[in-house]
Amino acid sequence: MDIYIIGFDNTFASSILGPMDIFKQADRFCQENRNNGQNRRLTIKLASMDGKPINCQNNIPLGVHCQVADIRRADIIIVTAIHDLKTIHNKLNFMIDWLKEQQIRGATIVSICTGAFLLAEAGLLNGRQATTHWSMAGQFSKLYPKVQIKPEKLVINHNNLYCSAGADSGTDLLYYLLEKYLGHTLAARTAKFFLHDFRRVSQLAYTIYDAGIDHKDPQILNTQKWIKNHLTEPISIKKLSEIACMSQRTFGRRFKHIIGDPPRIYIQKIKVETAKQQLETTSLSFDEISYGLGYKNSSSFRKIFVKWVNLLPSEYRDRFRGYDY
Repeated sequence: MDIYIIGFDNTFASSILGPMDIFKQADRFCQENRNNGQNRRLTIKLASMDGKPINCQNNIPLGVHCQVADIRRADIIIVTAIHDLKTIHNKLNFMIDWLKEQQIRGATIVSICTGAFLLAEAGLLNGRQATTHWSMAGQFSKLYPKVQIKPEKLVINHNNLYCSAGADSGTDLLYYLLEKYLGHTLAARTAKFFLHDFRRVSQLAYTIYDAGIDHKDPQILNTQKWIKNHLTEPISIKKLSEIACMSQRTFGRRFKHIIGDPPRIYIQKIKVETAKQQLETTSLSFDEISYGLGYKNSSSFRKIFVKWVNLLPSEYRDRFRGYDY
């Protein structure tokens, strides 16, 4: 099985070296199991667009095996994180045509993190769902309206076309591919070797909600400031529309147009983000946190928390609280 990893300047080295290490270790396990009928061999190569070393964000250059134009046949092509499509503008049309050609030839095409931008630019994701790093989901949605962005998902599968979320979620996708092509036992063994979690499905727990205050609508900004200063009490849309000097209907439409979320969802997410910070840094119980955020019934806020975090409050605290030294 021929696997090519495409790297770009100013990328995270981990989005390149992580997949290479995982596939290489899986190949070692394959060779150990040859006597048990496992005859697959993985060949992993790193390519850049011009065949020159890749200059990573941490100032470490990575030597490559070849340039993209030299790749004639591939079973799996992994497009790693791209800092900005503008950095490859002189090769963008070539990369789009090359990816389309490789897909026609039957290659499985995979994006890690912002590599999804290149797949979308090529039109490969039109009419389909996709995911990318949660912090880039808004920009992705604006640039590619024909693609249904799902920032909560870690991995999206379209048979021979895959997207994964943030750079480290590429490991989740790699184990998915290993399981698909080489079986569950080998995929799980490789994950255990690297002490990686197996079968994560969501990046919701890792997101940090962007309150969206970099716009220039003074009326909406006033309501956002009021929300921030009154998180300890119930907040009604009627009150917010009065602050904005609008009807509730007009306020709701304008708020969603500017922020991207309706007011009710925005309030939920702001309160959930506050609760996350308190779970990480304080010993307050979730009941106490709920009451402090204006909820008389902690069970109702717990449902909202799980909806936007995909973890129970206790699970979130266990995962993200400070280390006990």
